[in-house]
Order: sequence, then structure tokens, then C-alpha cells
Amino acid sequence: MENALLYYTTCYTHSWDAILELAQYSSKCTNKIFAFNFASRDSVTNCKDRIQQLMPFVDILFCNPREAQVFAETQGLRNKKDRYQISAEIASMEKVDKKRPRQVVITDKQFEICVAIQGEKKSYRFKYKPLEKSMIVDVSGSGDAFVGGYLSQILLENPIKTCVQYAVYASKEVMQLEGCGVPMKGPNINHVFESVQSKESIGQRSSSITTLPFEPSID
Repeated sequence: MENALLYYTTCYTHSWDAILELAQYSSKCTNKIFAFNFASRDSVTNCKDRIQQLMPFVDILFCNPREAQVFAETQGLRNKKDRYQISAEIASMEKVDKKRPRQVVITDKQFEICVAIQGEKKSYRFKYKPLEKSMIVDVSGSGDAFVGGYLSQILLENPIKTCVQYAVYASKEVMQLEGCGVPMKGPNINHVFESVQSKESIGQRSSSITTLPFEPSID
């Protein structure tokens, strides 16, 4: 545990006490990251108090729009509908380790990803091209692959856009395999995105979408 640079867990656990201890330990270290996933709407409701205890130590949070909305409702956040406002408000919640801004990553089946960063008065929207239905073999593990791709680039200290690109790539690759496995071929993540949009502040909408084609940086 002491040698690890990153810890990742979800609401599906046998010991909330162990998770809390791990999160607290991570927050005291200068080079460790604690990532957490809500995992389901029921978990957000049933584990309300536990999650409330844990959130001050969470560096990166993963969830979908429904889970984010349930969290906003159960925790009494001001914003309970708009995912961008919810993500920004969750990111701005109290955090013990002030040196590492919290990231909130909200994924959606509508081929859109929202990322909010603590201390920034905006959230980012990433749109990407869906995988053709004929190429989908099995969706098992695709969500975990998304998280793995994202966190791999966090460890390399790459920008948020790159984290999302690798997350989408990993998820798509796993969906083309039977069961949860790792593809034999090397990465090819050209043209992952269609566009990216940033909302300049909480509650303020931006009507412009700027196209940012991806330039691969992988050998």
C-alpha cells in the first residue's frame, strides 16, 4: 500500500472503514491519489452517510448523470438537474488535501463526458464518436476500462483532454472483445473527439462549440 501512487475503489465494498482509512492516508501523502466511483444510484442513496464521510478525501470522482443527480438530492446540493452545475458543485465541496484540486468526471451513454475541476468556474464537455453497433461484442468491463484509461494518464500528469481520450479509447477497445480483456494491438486513438465545449461559469451556458481534432502523441 505504501508503494502505490493511486488508489481506486467504489461503493461496492466489504469495509467502509478500510476505505475511509485508505482515503485519509492518501490525503496525508504528497504523491498519492484517491479515486472513487459511485457505481450505482442505489449505492449513492443507501451509503449516503458513508459517502459524506469519504468525500473530503476524494481526489477524483467518477459517476454517471443519474448518480450525480441522486447525490445532489441526498446531499442537499443547490443544483439538482444540470450535470454541469452538479459536477462543478461537487468539485467545489470541502476537501482535506488543498494541494490537489478535485476532479469530477461524469460519463453519459449519449457519447458525452463532463469534467469539472475544483477551483475552476467552468466545467468541460467532451463529445466523441460512438462505436458502431456492429463492432460491439460485449460491454462487460467497459466502464472499468474507461476509468483505467483516465487514471493511467493522470499518473503520467497529462492534461484532462488526454485523460478523456485514453479513457474513451480503452472503453471502446474492451467493448470489441468477448469478456473483459486487453487487446493485443497497440493503441490507435485518432479522431476520438467530435468537439469539446467549456462552460465559463456555474449556471452560465455557452452556445459555441469549438472543434479540436486530436493529434496523437503515442508512438
